[in-house]
Formats: sequence, structure tokens, C-alpha cells
Amino acid sequence: FAVAGWLNRLLQFETGRARPATEGCARDPGYDEICRSPQLNASFPSGHTLGIATAAGLTCVHHRHLPLYGHPAADGGICAAMIVGTVATGLTRVIGERHHVSDVVVGAALGFAVGYGLPRLLHYRSGPRDDTPPGWTVLPLGGVSMVGVGFAGAL
Repeated sequence: FAVAGWLNRLLQFETGRARPATEGCARDPGYDEICRSPQLNASFPSGHTLGIATAAGLTCVHHRHLPLYGHPAADGGICAAMIVGTVATGLTRVIGERHHVSDVVVGAALGFAVGYGLPRLLHYRSGPRDDTPPGWTVLPLGGVSMVGVGFAGAL
């Protein structure tokens, strides 16, 4: 979520794309409550869609690799439900004149890619784990008055 949120804000600030309601706001400042908002030029990508798509990606990747509900149909079903939620969120953002279709499509694609891709890359790329204990690893340590390195592992 942190990576997806950071990418979302970076793109919104860098592109500064106007929302669909901007035209109505120019004619009548009372057209919509968003007319008075600093978010009027933060349309690309759709943050709401990106957020739910990130959750969908996370849900799908974890349920694909871990039998969390104990049955493939149940694990696949929750993934499908999250994708339906992403589509519904995107549709309502377009219908409510908060985003252009391209904002929603890019937000959904970026969110799902990060939500599915990062765990896949970091946790699931090597296939199922066996019972072999992990080796040693180096960990950063930090606190209010110290910075250092620690070691962790199993013998």
C-alpha cells in the first residue's frame, strides 16, 4: 500500500490533470464541492481505484499461493469479488465526474500490478517453501539514539 500510494501521489502531483468537473466549476464555482478543493487538479490516476486495485492484487496473490480458505473455489472467489469491487469503484468515480476513464484504467492497472507484483516478487517467486530453516541475514537496526546492524537466522 505504501508503494502504491507513493506512486499515486507522485503521478498526481507531476501530471496535475484536471478533473472532469473542472469545466463546470469554471462556469459556476458552486457547481460542485470539489470546485473549492485543492484536489481539483489531482485526477490522474484515480487514487480510490488504485487503492482497491492494490487490495485486490494483494488478495489475489496471497489466495493463489496460500490456501487461506481451504478450497480453490473459495480462494478464487474472493479474488474475483475484489476485482468486481475494483470495477465498481472505477465506474462510480467516472459516473460521479471525479475521474476520466483513463484515470481509472491506469489507477486499476498500477494498483493491481503493485499489489500482486510485489508480494509475488518478494515472497512467492521461488515456489512453495519447504521446512528448511532460513540462513543468516543482516538486518538494519535503528532507534532514537542509535543506528546499527544486526544478524538473525537459524542454525
